[in-house]
Amino acid sequence: MSLKIPLEVQYIVTNHQASILFILIATIALAALRSRVAVSFRTTNVVPTRILQRPTFHGLNEKIWLNHAKEQYSIYTDLTKPRRLMQESLTVFSTSLFPENDRIRPTLGNGHIATVVYTDTIYMNGLYNGLRVFSHRARIPSTCAIEVISTTTQITKSSYSLDIEKGMFIEVRSGPGFKIELKRYAHRYINQLMVTEMTVENCCLDDFKVDLEMNYGNDSEDITLRSDIERGVRHTYGKTKVLEDGSLGGLQVYMISTDLPPNGTVVVKKGQKTSYLFLTSIDTEKGPALDAFNKGVSEYFNDVLEDQHIKAWRNIWANGRVDISGDPETAKVTYAAYYYIISSIPITNDSDLSFVGLSPGDLAHGSYYKDYQGHVFWDQETWMYPPIQVLHSDFGKTLLKSRIRTLDSAKQLAKQKGYEGAMYPWESAYTGFETSPSAETADYEHHITGDISQAFYFYQTMTNDTEFMTTGRGAEVISSIADFWASRVTLDKDTGLYHINGVMPPDEYHWPVNDSAYTNYVAKISLEAPYKIPSTQPKASYQNIADNLFIPFNNTGQWHPEYDSYTEDVIVKQADVILLGYPLMMNISKKVRRNDLLQYERVTPGGPAMTWGMFAIGWLELNQLDKANALFARQFDNVREPFYTWSENAHGPGAHNFITGMGGYLQSVLFGYGGLRVYDDKLTINGALPLTATYMKIIGIDYLGGSLNLLFSKSSLYITLTKKAMTTLKCEDESTGYSIPLSLGIPLTYKLSTTISISPA
Repeated sequence: MSLKIPLEVQYIVTNHQASILFILIATIALAALRSRVAVSFRTTNVVPTRILQRPTFHGLNEKIWLNHAKEQYSIYTDLTKPRRLMQESLTVFSTSLFPENDRIRPTLGNGHIATVVYTDTIYMNGLYNGLRVFSHRARIPSTCAIEVISTTTQITKSSYSLDIEKGMFIEVRSGPGFKIELKRYAHRYINQLMVTEMTVENCCLDDFKVDLEMNYGNDSEDITLRSDIERGVRHTYGKTKVLEDGSLGGLQVYMISTDLPPNGTVVVKKGQKTSYLFLTSIDTEKGPALDAFNKGVSEYFNDVLEDQHIKAWRNIWANGRVDISGDPETAKVTYAAYYYIISSIPITNDSDLSFVGLSPGDLAHGSYYKDYQGHVFWDQETWMYPPIQVLHSDFGKTLLKSRIRTLDSAKQLAKQKGYEGAMYPWESAYTGFETSPSAETADYEHHITGDISQAFYFYQTMTNDTEFMTTGRGAEVISSIADFWASRVTLDKDTGLYHINGVMPPDEYHWPVNDSAYTNYVAKISLEAPYKIPSTQPKASYQNIADNLFIPFNNTGQWHPEYDSYTEDVIVKQADVILLGYPLMMNISKKVRRNDLLQYERVTPGGPAMTWGMFAIGWLELNQLDKANALFARQFDNVREPFYTWSENAHGPGAHNFITGMGGYLQSVLFGYGGLRVYDDKLTINGALPLTATYMKIIGIDYLGGSLNLLFSKSSLYITLTKKAMTTLKCEDESTGYSIPLSLGIPLTYKLSTTISISPA
């Protein structure tokens, strides 16, 4: 249905005519409801009204102002905007007092650029400054941190909201007779753009002034910048001061932005609504930055700039998310975790700076010696990649491509260290070489190379993407890592066992140690991976080394020591040995799994949030729901309200916004309560509901080219195929062996405690 309202209408409405107007508006409202129109109105004490809208917009979305004698009301006709996918109370985080501490403020990003709201800094993917271990994200002075500092009439009400379904931060300031709304977002589709839209509505006041201020901050210490004005917009450009490898020159950046109006003041006349666009476009070259800027302006005046952004986020959420009912806090934390991680991953990558990967403090953090300087660690593959891959395979592939980008650097590093194959550095940035300020982690924490192989193999089992493995160099990564581990081991000729000496395990309290259980096992599965990947030609020695690689084990107590000389009372930093059961999927008995959990829970007093998520997963495997719930809930100590950002450590310290912890948390949701496990030939499910939840729905599991939805209720599991896979899939009840093919759109129902496998028919 189409509802068309004239552009300019004037009515004189008296009390005598109010009943006629009521009938008219009621008729409009009824039609609007049939067209998904949200309407609010009042018919008493109506005085002359005027319908106002942006003159450049001729679509169906029109905003009507009714100027009442004492109050102001709005009729919004919104005929094209779809309903929200997710419950508003769970995805719009609001406060009336904006945090003074910028460490808990929300971030806006799109994988190419990002900023913390109201701060003086923008960061761009791949733009680093500093030599080797001093390499850090290069600060671009912000041109989007616009603040309302004063108005003609006092502001009496303020609200600040992060709408994660729309990927947008919305500020509303109001008082008698006026309203100011600012919408800020890193455009999800045109990824060079940081957008601020300001609308000032003046109902009843004489000339209404709004004074604005831009928080540019100080000059950048990382980039030598010049600035010119061309055709009324500012062009700022330059190069970073120091390249990571010490070579001459610098990384380029080009920014085009709109300045504030003269003196920072806008004036809106009585009875008017005026909209303003403040646009920032950033890239490595003038051409793409200018193209994106011009496109943004054009789409704004055709009223599609915001819509394109919202639709892009809507597509992301529609394709993959986790809905939780009955436990609002868990639902909010889950949505927010996906929002913040995905905000650091690009949909497209048109810049000369290819995507470098996820850093623990997201794309909006990483200054000099803060938030890990924007470096990429094992955090990407071990903590953030799995929950992204499960629901957003395209983003998962983007993360893996960041390691292909630096494969040649990893090969060079292995050669420098006297090894074969590819050895990935503990920390990396632009060049792919070692950038860790800690000599100990750089020298000893080699398990990252196995973690990367594990991620590539996980991708292959989930997707069977042979093209990526063959022509996309995925298989080369896996085989090169196997070459590294084959050259890294030492053979004990007396026992015939292989050892890996002089390492730092995930527990970074202890180094150098010999035969880290975690390191040796991830090396073992890295050596076995080439046998399972198309187009690889593994060396005959790989399997022999894998079969005879020593894994520490205490036969008397039936548990795994963390390393060869470990004793049971030694305190550890974080989850380490317990990662053998998940995510490394070591085939161990329930008794050994339980003993490992008990041993290391006893000697792990603190640590980052991922630790408790991994313990929760382990206890869920053993059907110890109460124990799992208690450990799962410990992760919430790292969540910072009101915008559900995360700190690295409980109650505030450490890196912000700690998306590594969010990744570990999401794994405890998907692989813990969701009970997902991925094997060479199947996907299994044995789930439970978290905390007080009454149901949980995992939407959009990407498996073998198809898509699955899982719905967990208190007693049942419902499995629905929502997109056909590359081959027919079947569901099998592993307790009975009974299997049935999955048909598109037809749910299959099972008892909640049953283990169900999904595999090619």
